[in-house]
Amino acid sequence: MSRNFELLQQVEREQQVEREQKSHEAALPSPAIIPINRSHARSGDSSLAREEEVKLVQRLFLSGPKAPRVVVFCGVEPGDGPGRICARASEALSAQVQSSVCAVDASFRDPGLSQYFEVERQVGLSDELLDPGTVENVVQPTATSKLWLSPWGSEKSEGHTVLRPDQVQSHFADMRARFEYILVSTQPIHQSPEAIALGQVSDGVVLVLEANSSRRDAAQRVKSNLQAANIKLLGAVLNNRIFPIPEAIYRKLQ
Repeated sequence: MSRNFELLQQVEREQQVEREQKSHEAALPSPAIIPINRSHARSGDSSLAREEEVKLVQRLFLSGPKAPRVVVFCGVEPGDGPGRICARASEALSAQVQSSVCAVDASFRDPGLSQYFEVERQVGLSDELLDPGTVENVVQPTATSKLWLSPWGSEKSEGHTVLRPDQVQSHFADMRARFEYILVSTQPIHQSPEAIALGQVSDGVVLVLEANSSRRDAAQRVKSNLQAANIKLLGAVLNNRIFPIPEAIYRKLQ
């Protein structure tokens, strides 16, 4: 009997147990890998990809009164696509809630949220941390209703990329008072001290893994760094998968 067949049988048995216990579950689900299909261009999204994005935000933000409000999306390795996942999750969330949502670009090596939302790069997070003011100075509306963007920052702030924990904590306290939900895109945590600071002021982190690219040892290293910094791991997104696999199988691959 192949290992895959045994795994499928085990998953089927556990799914039955989960269905029986589902009515008794009130807390957030344990971290699970949430697959996102390859069809991710803004102009050509498949209905399946959109369904998976809706599922993602429902699990993260709409699962109950204790659901997180501030979530950091970070890659396991450079190029894993946390900015795109953060942006699309922000759009999906703003379409499902009545309150305001803000996407924050905290990836100074690859600040792509401004390009994604097609807004002119202006002052943003790095400017605010260099010269504190009000939240309204560093956010701007997007074309999506109820969705705001905080870019990485203007050219004058380039080269000033070390974010002090006390500055980050103060800024995000103001952000929480202004927005109901805050989604942050940042670099891999093991390569970015400021990503650790952002994770510590958030309600948890979602890892973004690239199908056929992200390495297991890198993912384990990031997970260890999160635990050492006392940062909650909320789950993971498997980006750009091109073949269907039952979600329960992905849970087994953690």
